[in-house]
Amino acid sequence: VDGLDLDYDLLPFQKGKAVYMSSRATGFDHFTLYPLSFYEEGISNGAVSLNALFSGAYEDGLTATTDFSLEGLILALSKGGFPVSLGKKTSTYPRKIYQTLLKGALSKESKTEQSPERISALLKRYASAVGTIEKNTDMLRDLRGRDPSLAESTLYDLLNALRRLLILDEIEAWYPPIKASPTIRRLSKKEFIDPSLALVFQKKGDADLRKDPLLLQRLFEGACARDLKVYSSGMGGKVKYYEDRFGLRSDLALFLKNGKYALIQCRLGENDGKASEAQLLELKKKILIHDSRDAENMIGLPSFLLVLDNSASAYRSKNGVYHCPLACLGE
Repeated sequence: VDGLDLDYDLLPFQKGKAVYMSSRATGFDHFTLYPLSFYEEGISNGAVSLNALFSGAYEDGLTATTDFSLEGLILALSKGGFPVSLGKKTSTYPRKIYQTLLKGALSKESKTEQSPERISALLKRYASAVGTIEKNTDMLRDLRGRDPSLAESTLYDLLNALRRLLILDEIEAWYPPIKASPTIRRLSKKEFIDPSLALVFQKKGDADLRKDPLLLQRLFEGACARDLKVYSSGMGGKVKYYEDRFGLRSDLALFLKNGKYALIQCRLGENDGKASEAQLLELKKKILIHDSRDAENMIGLPSFLLVLDNSASAYRSKNGVYHCPLACLGE
């Protein structure tokens, strides 16, 4: 598909990373076309290998450095990982996707004619909840404030169309059979296939990210999820998240087809990194206690705990938790 013009059939990418997926439910295999990872863009030096983390290659220590700055991260998140933007400091491609959706691509995919105003409001409202597990019923209530005729079935039809168009790439919840499992959240986390879309759909840009640390954090988490999906594709990776109603969480949980898994936090601040390490250790302890009490439903311990950040160096803490800049991670 190289060299073709942007149109409905190409949403959202002209080319990208084809990630192999297997569906047990249907028995058919398929590919998901992802944007470029930080490594493919040349942002990450790939000094820390995801494969090596799973194999235990860094148990004696981890050393890697990067000079990728916070400003660089803001610009990268704003530009997006689209191949047509490779080597450019800025890109209008995310906005082209937005305009294509408004001009009929979403209506065509959903097989129901929708006004540009309704589509714009939906995209903006969904983008405002990026990185959260907000209920769709809450989103519907807000949208009906200005669009009373919006039916629940129409909303779900449009969301499903956005998934088929590879605009949405939500993250499923992981709910292991640990004690008090009903307290574990089970809603999917709202995400786009590329974090830049969350900015464009809210009509925001890099200047807004500099003033909004919460939005920056959410988009960083989206970039981490995207890159982990790409890097783990050869291992049959599946990205999920864990969160319970008591506040214990793992931003991401990466599962391989061989049964191994890792618990991962995505944090920008140094103090947040320390708190994230404590959260991961607490969740690991909870799993260990469960396994010691319920041999028939053992979960098994994670292969490693990882905090992804935007710092200058990677290391292994005294507690055995890896801290790694996203700009150092690779396959």
